[in-house]
Amino acid sequence: MKKRKNIKIIITAVITMCILINVLLTCNLELNYSKKVDYNEEKHFRAEEHDDYYITASDASFFTDEVSMDIELNDIYYNEDNKTITISLSIYIDKFGKKTYIVRFDDYDEGKEDFGGYVYVDQNMNPINEEETNITDSSLYENNRASILKLTEIANDKWDLNLKFN
Repeated sequence: MKKRKNIKIIITAVITMCILINVLLTCNLELNYSKKVDYNEEKHFRAEEHDDYYITASDASFFTDEVSMDIELNDIYYNEDNKTITISLSIYIDKFGKKTYIVRFDDYDEGKEDFGGYVYVDQNMNPINEEETNITDSSLYENNRASILKLTEIANDKWDLNLKFN
């Protein structure tokens, strides 16, 4: 009887500790990332519009394992065939601090939906994970270095991510 009571106490303590750890990790994500983007009452999610870029962030919750943040530069001139493209930096941070960075290129003009793609990058903005890269024009990344540098500067100012772009 006493053995069962001890097992119940241990199980309860372990479950309580797991819940507390999850709450602390969720609060960390919320305070350091999600809440740094203002809540937009009109759109009903975290979003900020600036003159030449747009920032969004998901809310952290007890039941999610990560937050996502995006910075978008709109209407970047590219070439005669694809006059303007949207370049964005997507950042995913899990509760344990693992970060994933993706640079995306999109052309939303009619008939150009297949142009663009994405590149996984490391903290120094060097392409990684070549097998998961989905980009239609290999020069997109190199030709848009100035825009990617601007994305990293905005991200560093907003979330203190310490991104570098060589």
